[in-house]
Amino acid sequence: MDLVIASLKAPQRTAALSERIVLPLALIDGKAPGEFQIFSAGDNTSEKGTYLFDDLAAELVMAKYAQRGIDLSGDYEHQSLVDPPIEAPASIRRFVPQVRDGALWATSVEWTDRAAGYLERKEYFYFSPAFGFEELDDGRMRVTKLINVALTNNPALHNIEPLMAAKDDDMDEHEKLKAAHEKLTAAHEKLKSDYDELKGEHGELKAMCKELKESVKKLKAHEPDSDEMKATAVLRDEVKTMTGKDDPREQLGVLRSIKLKATEAETAVATLRDIEQKTRNGEFDGLMTAALKDGKITKEQRDKYWDKKCRDGEKNVTVEGLAMLKDWIPTSSVQANPTGGTHREGGGPPPSRDEAKIMQRFGIRTAEDTAAFEKFRTGQVG
Repeated sequence: MDLVIASLKAPQRTAALSERIVLPLALIDGKAPGEFQIFSAGDNTSEKGTYLFDDLAAELVMAKYAQRGIDLSGDYEHQSLVDPPIEAPASIRRFVPQVRDGALWATSVEWTDRAAGYLERKEYFYFSPAFGFEELDDGRMRVTKLINVALTNNPALHNIEPLMAAKDDDMDEHEKLKAAHEKLTAAHEKLKSDYDELKGEHGELKAMCKELKESVKKLKAHEPDSDEMKATAVLRDEVKTMTGKDDPREQLGVLRSIKLKATEAETAVATLRDIEQKTRNGEFDGLMTAALKDGKITKEQRDKYWDKKCRDGEKNVTVEGLAMLKDWIPTSSVQANPTGGTHREGGGPPPSRDEAKIMQRFGIRTAEDTAAFEKFRTGQVG
């Protein structure tokens, strides 16, 4: 924001219309945000210098806000700070400043309908805070109070771009699949790490529970088997060693905790497998979408060959199916056909072992015969 010397106690200054710090404003799902960051913690650079927002700045700004005792608001292009005054409609009815992790935020933002429309139609991209500051010995300026914020389209910060959130229907289908794959991969790695921690205890706990169950069963039946009693005594000592508790009730508490971890491990395994399957399905669909777009396969080949070959009875992509598609794509090519379209010669990967036997049985050897077999494979002929 533009800075002008104000009639504040020296060495303070007030940011106004001649020097502005301008920041990008991000929409949330295409809507005006309910909160946004005004100053980041530490140095905030601009064409007019570096403004410091540190712990002291935070205390000064919040103390001045509390002393003033009224809500802060917003306008357009800092029109409300012009001298002499002019008509200055509000862009924000009210907002509450708040310090989070050393940064200054505008929260509980109530946009006017007009301002929200400007933002959602992307007619305004940035906001600019008006503020007071004091000059420091090292050339920086510490923020001392917040006056208001304004919508503007004239940025002054270095190397910034508007951060307008794209809607889902603006994204390319392949990009959406890629983004989903990245999220699933991150979740996969997290679950895999948790699973590895619990996996070691899981098998040991199952074996111990089985032994305990058998021992308790025999004890209830009053089987006077000395060997079994000895085994029970050994098991009792193992439980004591494992739990580090002498009291059976405390031992039970520890065992229940271990059992809970085992249950969590089983849940983690199931979740991990589900994520792996979704990741595999998403990657397969992305590759198929790209292959269709590039003209390497047709929809008919996808439906009658690739989906049947690479998916199981529940329409999930198998590990082998995904590997086969990955091996095939680098070897595929696109050729012009007589009608001016494109197709891949053969329309699919080399024949499998079973298909090779069928080709041998019917005497298929030449390129023309192979093309005929491809029609057979994709269901184009009976």
